[in-house]
Amino acid sequence: METRVSDYIRSKLREALPEDSALEAIDSLAGARLPLVPPGSVLEERIQLGIVKLVCDPRDSIHVEPDTPSRFVSALELARIDWRDLLVSAGLEHENWRDVLIEAGYQVPPLQ
Repeated sequence: METRVSDYIRSKLREALPEDSALEAIDSLAGARLPLVPPGSVLEERIQLGIVKLVCDPRDSIHVEPDTPSRFVSALELARIDWRDLLVSAGLEHENWRDVLIEAGYQVPPLQ
């Protein structure tokens, strides 16, 4: 089953990356299989938002220049290895992850 990538996530990647790289990133995200993450869940979107946040925000703790394809690749690889580490790197590891995203100017998915 292919991972769902919301229109919002797609638009954020298109804003952050050159067009070809954004399309490739969206395809990679759609094909990503994350261990123990139910497809279509709020957790899946939280992880995707963590990837976007790491791609866009130079203050987040991933050691690659922001707004670059290599930053996306690094974030996605981190999610595949252990998505919990990705959430920590993006500052989304605690129950207040929605507030963190809202304060950073992101939209958050509705609770299910």
